[in-house]
Parts: sequence; structure tokens; C-alpha cells
Amino acid sequence: MKIEERVINAMLAGIQGNLAMGMDFICPAIEATARKKLSKTKVTREEFKGFIRANSTIIEAFIGAGLNLEETVFPTVSIDNDDGKVLENPDFADIVYHAFRCSLAHGWQISEAFAFTSSSSQGVSEWLIHAGEGRIHMPDKALWALIACVVLCDANADISTETDLWLTWGGAPAERDPPYHFDLDVFWGGEHQVRRFLGKKNIVRVAIK
Repeated sequence: MKIEERVINAMLAGIQGNLAMGMDFICPAIEATARKKLSKTKVTREEFKGFIRANSTIIEAFIGAGLNLEETVFPTVSIDNDDGKVLENPDFADIVYHAFRCSLAHGWQISEAFAFTSSSSQGVSEWLIHAGEGRIHMPDKALWALIACVVLCDANADISTETDLWLTWGGAPAERDPPYHFDLDVFWGGEHQVRRFLGKKNIVRVAIK
């Protein structure tokens, strides 16, 4: 399946509220995009995570929840795959890779410790982190943020689509109604343009450590 096909399927799953299926489609698209970006036929675990970390600014903005993902570390949690692998103070990239990419790729169900909170009618969604129970629930917009980092990556500028799908900047509703739309067909490879756009916005970023 091509990157654009995975992205479209992830977006359709997200629209339908099936976030697990959306993650199942977008994780391989992240991996394929990282391969293109690095000009490699295979990427390592750390290169997969590195791609996500390199896109933290875009991911933060499209989640729109104000969490500084470059500096945030989450509580130690265990996952169901890899014989109950323990993630010591993981960052967002660790969670995406181990809790979603690996679990889904190896046929495991996503642990109930990792779930999504629903956006409110105002488009705001929250992180719910419970250190004592090892529970990390992230905004449902995390799926859309991961889609954004694939679509906007300059390595994917060669992709073209004809759809009526778009991405919405998570910080927009407070400034503009309707919010900023980034049409899928227009913004393949639009990373630098969107980074310049975001650089002009006063985006609050708070780290959890």
C-alpha cells in the first residue's frame, strides 16, 4: 500500500472515530516516510523514533493541547507486547513506537493503558496522565498530528492526490472560525511552509517531567 493510500485510510478511520485503525494505517506510513527522508531501504527503531522527534513542533501544533513534546517525559509504563516490556520514562516517540507501532504490527491489542480522549465541541482535548496506574491517555488529535507529519514531510513532495480531505491546525479555533484548513491535495511536502506559519503564532508549550 502506498503512503498516500495509508494516509487517506488513516484519515477516514479517524473521521469514523476508529482511532486504533487509524494508527494501524499511519504507523507504516511514518516508517515509509522515514525511509524516504533518510534514503534508506530500512529504518531502525531509533530512526523511526527520531523521525517523530524531529517533527515534534508540527505534532504539538496539530494536537493543539499545548504540551511540549520535545522536553516531556511520561511516567514509567508497561506494555502488553514484548513480554510486558517496561518503558522507563518514555517520550511521545517511545509510546508511538512501542505501544502502537509494535503492538499493531505484531498482532497485539493496544493496551488499555494507552487510549485517546475525545475532543470537546470547541475542539479542545486533554492529556490524562496517571503515574500511579501507569496510564497515559492522549488527545484523539494525536492521530491527526501523526498524519500531518507524514503529509507535510518534504520527502513526500512528490505525492499527489485528489480528495476532499484536509487537516486542521489544532490551535486555530481560538483565533479563527472556521479554523485553518490544510487541504491534503495541496500540502504534500509543505513542511517548510507550515513551519513558517506556525513560527508566527504564539503557541503555548508546557513540558511535563
